[in-house]
Amino acid sequence: MCPPTDISDQGLETLIVESLVNEAGYAQGTNEDYEPEHVVDLAKLKEFLEATQQDAARAATEMLRNQGGGELTLKGRDGAIRSKDTIPPGNDPLPPRDKEH
Repeated sequence: MCPPTDISDQGLETLIVESLVNEAGYAQGTNEDYEPEHVVDLAKLKEFLEATQQDAARAATEMLRNQGGGELTLKGRDGAIRSKDTIPPGNDPLPPRDKEH
């Protein structure tokens, strides 16, 4: 016979979290990372942004390379330039100053 299911609030929460993590592939966060003012898990948001921005930068680099090279400029959501690079065989306008890549 199966043990009885804990139907208290804590028991149901545990069942839901286990299902999301083990069956649906969710990544469980911690209470310390949750920022209630903006309703976001800051650690998970940072992980997501870093992963997706790297993918986008790789895709943009490959597209430029396929088009014969050129200048790649990455900007943040605020519009500020975060990174600039010349993709070969593009012509770097300031080769001595480009120390990032």
